[in-house]
Amino acid sequence: MQRRSVLKLGGLGVMSGFFANPLMALENKPLLGFSQIPISIDDDFKVPAGYSAKVLIKWGDKMFSEAKEFDENKNMSDEYVKNANLVFGDDADGQKYFAINDKEGLLVVNNEYVNPELMFAHQGEQISANDVKYQQNSLGVSVIKVKKEGGFYKFEIDNKYNRRINMNTPMLITGEAKGDEAMKTAADPKGELVYGTLNNCGCGKTPWGTYLTCEENFDDFFGCKDKDFAPNKSYARYGIKAKGDVYEWHKFDDRFDYKATPNEANRFGWVV
Repeated sequence: MQRRSVLKLGGLGVMSGFFANPLMALENKPLLGFSQIPISIDDDFKVPAGYSAKVLIKWGDKMFSEAKEFDENKNMSDEYVKNANLVFGDDADGQKYFAINDKEGLLVVNNEYVNPELMFAHQGEQISANDVKYQQNSLGVSVIKVKKEGGFYKFEIDNKYNRRINMNTPMLITGEAKGDEAMKTAADPKGELVYGTLNNCGCGKTPWGTYLTCEENFDDFFGCKDKDFAPNKSYARYGIKAKGDVYEWHKFDDRFDYKATPNEANRFGWVV
């Protein structure tokens, strides 16, 4: 059967089941059982009375004991560029939980993008080559092992399943895109291997237990040192502009200069 047919039949099955008993979910009991939270503009996390919330993990927290503590001065040296591979990434977005048993499992979290204005002491005004490397190591995906204790999940540092996926992680190209001329670069003449994943927003979990992470807004990471070099038709459709990118990676890494590496942008914007 074709996928389209399966989806149509599945949709009809769901609809027939719902309309057979439209009030099946409206029993005489509270839907979720907690009081409303008043509207607030406080810079605080609000939960209903009788509930509590705790931070599980945040940007810069150690995933491995060998990692260094977060530098509150935000001066990112060579040392801290490497350290970004050992700590939880920035800007958490889509995430899925993979249960191992009833109390523990793996939480896979997209680290979608970075905020140079918050990440560095110079607030993004003096981006350097080191800063670009630090950004590249701070996004992608974080995989962490968690365990439920006393009603809360706790993160387990140094667990063998903890993993960071960033702009140095190899990604195999599969399907029709593999080997296509638009995917080939000088560094990858066969068009079969991409390094890294970025701007990972939405996500999914397959029935067989793997994680899908979706790359969006990749155009923000590409630019051109030659401001007079116009992007081609495809790049213009992507939204890539001659005036430069949001993060200034192209100034220090030719992969993200669309004149120096014309096909690199074609290699992002996929489901990984």
